[in-house]
Amino acid sequence: MKNILSKISFLVLVGLILTNTKTHAQALVGPAPFCMPTYWNQPCNQAGPSNAPGNWINDFINSFNTTGATGNITNNNSGCNSQNFPNIGSRNYFFHGCQHYLVTSPGQNVTCNFQSGNTFPQGFAVFIDWNSDGIFQVPGERVVTTAVPPAATFISGNFTTPAAQANGTYRMRVRCVYWTPGTSIDPCNLAGYGETEDYNIYVGITPPGVMTGTAVSNSPLCNGSQLNLGINTSASPTTALSYTWSGPGAYSVIIPTTTTGGATNIAVAQPTNSGVYSVTVSAGSCPIVSQVTVNVYPTPTITALANNGPVCQGSSLTINAAANVSATTTYSWTGPNAFTANTLSNTINNVMPAATGFYSLTVTNAYLAPTYQQTLTCSATAQMSAAVVPVAPLVVTPFFTLCQNSNLPLTAAAVGATSYSWASSTVPQFTSTLQNPQINNVAPINSGDYSVTAYYVSPSTTLVCTSTAVTNVSVVPRNPVTAFSSANVCQFTTGTFSASALGASGYEWFGPNGFNSTNQVNTITNIQPVSGGNYSVNAIFTIGSVSCSTTSYIPLNVIPVPSVAVIQSITVCERQGATFAANAPNAISYMWSGPNSFTMNSPNPIFANLTPSMSGMYTVTASFSNGNLTCYNSNQTNLLVKPIIPFNLGSDKLLCSNSDLFLNGPAGATQYNWWGSTSYTSNTQSMFVPALGPQNSGIYVLEVDLNGCKTYDSVRVDVLTPIIYTLTPSNRTICRGEDVSFVVGAAQGSENYAYTWNPAIYITGPTGSLQAGQPLGTTVYNISAYDIACPNYVIQTSFTLTVNQPPQPNVVISKNNVCEPLCMIMNSHVQGKATSVTYDFGNGNVVEGDSVNVCLNAGTHYMKIITTGTNGCQGTFDYTSTPITVFPKPGGDFSWTPETPNTSNNLVTFVPTTKNGKTITYDWQFTNSTNIGGVDT
Repeated sequence: MKNILSKISFLVLVGLILTNTKTHAQALVGPAPFCMPTYWNQPCNQAGPSNAPGNWINDFINSFNTTGATGNITNNNSGCNSQNFPNIGSRNYFFHGCQHYLVTSPGQNVTCNFQSGNTFPQGFAVFIDWNSDGIFQVPGERVVTTAVPPAATFISGNFTTPAAQANGTYRMRVRCVYWTPGTSIDPCNLAGYGETEDYNIYVGITPPGVMTGTAVSNSPLCNGSQLNLGINTSASPTTALSYTWSGPGAYSVIIPTTTTGGATNIAVAQPTNSGVYSVTVSAGSCPIVSQVTVNVYPTPTITALANNGPVCQGSSLTINAAANVSATTTYSWTGPNAFTANTLSNTINNVMPAATGFYSLTVTNAYLAPTYQQTLTCSATAQMSAAVVPVAPLVVTPFFTLCQNSNLPLTAAAVGATSYSWASSTVPQFTSTLQNPQINNVAPINSGDYSVTAYYVSPSTTLVCTSTAVTNVSVVPRNPVTAFSSANVCQFTTGTFSASALGASGYEWFGPNGFNSTNQVNTITNIQPVSGGNYSVNAIFTIGSVSCSTTSYIPLNVIPVPSVAVIQSITVCERQGATFAANAPNAISYMWSGPNSFTMNSPNPIFANLTPSMSGMYTVTASFSNGNLTCYNSNQTNLLVKPIIPFNLGSDKLLCSNSDLFLNGPAGATQYNWWGSTSYTSNTQSMFVPALGPQNSGIYVLEVDLNGCKTYDSVRVDVLTPIIYTLTPSNRTICRGEDVSFVVGAAQGSENYAYTWNPAIYITGPTGSLQAGQPLGTTVYNISAYDIACPNYVIQTSFTLTVNQPPQPNVVISKNNVCEPLCMIMNSHVQGKATSVTYDFGNGNVVEGDSVNVCLNAGTHYMKIITTGTNGCQGTFDYTSTPITVFPKPGGDFSWTPETPNTSNNLVTFVPTTKNGKTITYDWQFTNSTNIGGVDT
């Protein structure tokens, strides 16, 4: 992948270099007389074909076409067009000559469409040499510029053929530069990455007839082959033509004028000859230029062949090789005995003499599209010989399994063997040079592997080959077997007998009553007298399919035991009792056991107050004495204690009149029965009696039945009578500020009552039967009474307390904060509503009358107005929050010094003194003095 940072750094460097470069024609170089556009990177499609994935350079004009002209150019998907020039080499430049050309008329508008390669964005510019001076003038002859679109996307631009352009043939150049807008592209200067294409543009004329041609080759080919180059023309030349070939490695061939064609060749082509070959055919005014891509691929080289022969039959023959390869490589071996392989190194295991002969290797390089431009395979072949020494198979008896104390015959046979050698893995080790040795009276220590080697000598080689085989010997041990048993057992118990033999793999038992078993330890449960007698045992010792045995026996005596009689099944209800009974002839004791670790040493246990957890199987075991052996027999009784449903209806209930009674029985019963002293009956789980009255008082009973087991409970219900008022306040009228009291009372019910007053204003509180207060306004009181035992049953009553108001004065204090005396008219404005009005300013200063003239001395006065209404209600209205302030008049005096002035001490200083507040200004007056006003010290 192309390094973008390096690319950017290079472009910056090129930009600096080009800053002081002047555009000029390069005569006789490249597309002379026009300048040769140059790029730092050659070619424009490294490292694969154009638009190939992985190209780290992919900067070219992939497509260029025009619309709007009389004859348009369509040169799409052309990829990178690099052209070779004699003495110059390959350049990212191509002159399409007569292959693609543009025909326009003066004033005609032409649209140019551009597309870059699929990896990197390019900017485009078009130049036309309108004045035919061999130089593309910038900016006047730069006719189209573009921005830099994303890679592989089309972008367009327009130019107009000048209206006064003379008819003729002109050169048009299309150039792209990596990540450069068309306004910054020069027609000639060195750029980093891109491609340039030149075209002929015909203005006002029809192009002369031309002959076209296509360069061809016999590519692809392997290195060392002859490369043939030629050109196919659209018509046979009528005049002698010259052919100029250029290609990789400064390849250049000029074929003088001839009518026989421009074919040439490279006799022994190498990979370095790969690349783009360009041929220019002189065809009058419009030469033919064509290119062909040539690929010469390397042929692999086999550098070494080797094998490890000669080898003995049955061993491994290794064949391998080394090769210089490239591209996708395949390997193909062929050899004796239909041998084939596809890897460089191969091993033939257990090789046979038929593998002797020549082994041939073909190495092929496969050059496949799209990784390569064309598909080709190149191969190389070499061979070598290998030899295998015959070895005959060695035949032995592979396995010997025999019983201890038998004889072991060892045998071996191999055609052509000259000697034999035996050796064992046992300790001590057995060895022999006999072909068929024998070991007598074998023991387990003789078990192991016995290896034999046969030796072969071939007259054609010094190689000594061997053949080896192994006989595995297993000696089955036969150890004595010992039997064990309990000689005497009781009937109904378990008889046990066993055997033990070192190394035994199994046991076979045979005994009375048709008994047989293959267990080492045997038990007969619930044993009966018919099972008494002798039991014989065979200990089996096995290796593979060979078995050996030893034998022993043991006696077993079964003592008869009487049966025990019981009551098989007992069913009772919870909290009831039960009695078990057991009886067996000649029993000396009885022992009961059961659930919850119950045990009792008695034939007839008695139970009381049973619970369901005591249900289960109870087993009684009777013991019998028979000499030194005590035998036991047992039987079982199944006790089922059916559960009851214990429940509690709760405490007795005291209910309010008109309330509902709900009693809930326990869940899970099979039947419910309710009855009461009020003749109530029901068979539901829950009892519901709505709107109770005192007549519903009484006792209610519930019977709960669970599968025949019953439980009971009862509850007493008392229904209270509803309460009534015995005392309620009546409507009343008072004056504001008078004390009042109210009393309320009730009767019946639980005789424990509560009262609620609403609204709770001007009274003691919102609750209680007694209330007192000083109401300020008329109020309608609502009283709610209820029995505390029945808070949901409420009775209500109401009364109105009318409060008469004294006349309300409306006084405005017109003067305040003035000097004494303060005189003003006070008017209460109560007029005919009051029988008397009194103004009280404090300190005994009282004035009566509705509208009065009041004079106040210096000081602070707090006023109250007392009115008596025509309704007889008196009220006091306090105005003390706004005191009336009257300021005293100031007073003054003065002293002087000296007390007795004289003519020699004639400066007199007067010092004023004040009272009744701070003095603000002073005004002095002197008689018989010219110093009027004096000085205030």
